[in-house]
Amino acid sequence: MKSHEYTDKLRHLEWLRGIVKDYEDTLRFLERVGNEITFTSIKYDHHGPGSINLNNHRSIQMPFIFFGIENALSKVKDEIASIEEELKSVTVEL
Repeated sequence: MKSHEYTDKLRHLEWLRGIVKDYEDTLRFLERVGNEITFTSIKYDHHGPGSINLNNHRSIQMPFIFFGIENALSKVKDEIASIEEELKSVTVEL
């Protein structure tokens, strides 16, 4: 692996670790506030940015959002583990 490829992987790894921190912080927040929280919109990206406005009358309950973030967190952690495993056996060319 070329040295620039190695440093790119390390940068990617740090970016993923930042995502883990953000998701874990969000999960702790959601655990703390529980069902007191009301989601009023969801931002998304599909061929450009957009959002969905939600009505408070029948809002999406916190557990659904919580489990979605928990699932995404698990996948990011798996990706981190895969990259870390790959980097353990890398020979870097200068």
